[in-house]
Amino acid sequence: MRNMLFNLDFIKRHKTNPKDFTRTRKLPFADVFILILRNSVKSLQLMLNEFAMQCNKSFYITASAFTQARTKLKHTAYIELNDGIVSRYYDEQPFKKLLGFRIIGCDGSKLVLPKSEEIKNEFGRTAIANQISEDLGEFYKATFMAYYDVLNNICVKALLAPGNVYEANLATKMLDGINNHDLLIFDRGFASSEFMATLIQKNLNFIIRFPQHSLSPVREMFEMVGPSDQVIKIAVRSEQTGLPKEITIRLIRIILSTGEVEILATNLLDQTEFKEDEFKELYFLRWGVEGYFAKVKGRLNLENFTGKSVESIKQDFWSTILISNLETILTEDVEESVNDKLPASNLEKSINKAVSFNAIKNLAFKLLTSNQDQDQILEKLTQLFLMNMHVVRDGRTAVRKKKSDVRSNNYQKRMRKHVF
Repeated sequence: MRNMLFNLDFIKRHKTNPKDFTRTRKLPFADVFILILRNSVKSLQLMLNEFAMQCNKSFYITASAFTQARTKLKHTAYIELNDGIVSRYYDEQPFKKLLGFRIIGCDGSKLVLPKSEEIKNEFGRTAIANQISEDLGEFYKATFMAYYDVLNNICVKALLAPGNVYEANLATKMLDGINNHDLLIFDRGFASSEFMATLIQKNLNFIIRFPQHSLSPVREMFEMVGPSDQVIKIAVRSEQTGLPKEITIRLIRIILSTGEVEILATNLLDQTEFKEDEFKELYFLRWGVEGYFAKVKGRLNLENFTGKSVESIKQDFWSTILISNLETILTEDVEESVNDKLPASNLEKSINKAVSFNAIKNLAFKLLTSNQDQDQILEKLTQLFLMNMHVVRDGRTAVRKKKSDVRSNNYQKRMRKHVF
């Protein structure tokens, strides 16, 4: 990353105008890149003042100057660097698998966007209405679609799209680079014959939870009628050419500790190789992607956008994806080293994400732009990571309660702790 930020070809690919970043300025390419990466809940001017003091600058920078400088940088710089570190992560070391698969949780989440005409034209509007359909205004939202490696905590693929879209269509667009060594896990919103036929045609493995009111065999299994594990054929409803007219899937009934029944559909048909009782654990792993959304929207304040242009929204989005993956890669070895030294009777520990993200953001300029010995910076990061680690207690559950708008607003304004 350090090499790329000063690489002239990289800068050329990701600047808006050929004349941008050609002369010596107070805000060169690398500084603008990292300032966006450090996305803070503080006011922009305070963040710039801190930047000048931390980097021992002989000058100060106005918010207006930074706002103008960021228009020269394309969000694609964050995409290229993110793709680069993710690719190297999987190419250069062994990574965790289960049943021989990389386990990928797939889902979408909605992001509330600032109000501007440009954002409205790009992402669309959502009307606000009451029970009598009275028009109460509008707001703008985007769909954040993620393919998340739940065992290795890496966002493999991400997409920012208009808010009112069918998530299965977005998931289809993101299948490049996914192969038959991956196992994709989806929630009920993706349970369509067309989507399953597309995955089967591409020779991709999946598990999809089915809603109760769907196929008749599924309804029977919800009613505890028939076998708990069966292979069936279903017709494919689609106007797409090239898809098969009929597909074979396996239906598996699992019963949660609460007594709730769930029906899973998969194309892992071999009942001897992939046993029925393994699917409960596999589907539970999908919650990793929900935890990822909570991390980037909570700890990293993704919805605290720093501009009202489409480009600034994309800069904030992709820089957040990049720093979340960077944090995983920088902390993984530290966490494994700590747990390897623990006695067998002790519970495993995990790094406090608030601490690790704060440390990385504070040391980002030294890590990526300074001439200081990089090993010393990494050692300092390691010491910060080791502070205030959490004990991992498996099997703990919490009842999901619907909070009132008043309590939720109070938490966001007064109780929530920010990373930076």
